[in-house]
Amino acid sequence: MSTIEISEPAMEKAYGEMVKAKPIGGIHYPYNFMQTLLRIDSRRYGFAPGDIETVEALWSSYGEDILWEGGYVLRLRDGRRLYVESYSGAGDWADDASVAVEALAAGLRYPLLGKDHFQTLFGWQDSPDEVNEFLARLAA
Repeated sequence: MSTIEISEPAMEKAYGEMVKAKPIGGIHYPYNFMQTLLRIDSRRYGFAPGDIETVEALWSSYGEDILWEGGYVLRLRDGRRLYVESYSGAGDWADDASVAVEALAAGLRYPLLGKDHFQTLFGWQDSPDEVNEFLARLAA
């Protein structure tokens, strides 16, 4: 299965279309998902943004000095499922921003995270429509 190539300008265009179409509150998840995708190194992680079929679930957190900390359960076009966790760093996707990727074991709906992990405070959002709409705009 071939990867669908998605450039940074294409991501910015899809995000811009969402900004025009949605109220400001409806674009928080797509913005941070775009920033996460821009930091995916396909050679290192074995997939590219164009390989993503859907986002099955996400969790997110933010704070006074942190724009985003969150995670995504992704299903790829080849059937693999991955957990991608991202952190914006101190500010709006600063130099200390980071992304980590791990494969999900068969049969797991969500990754096994520690009891003290931030996700336990905020819970999962299944079928995040805003993020999947962003993916659909990328594929169009």
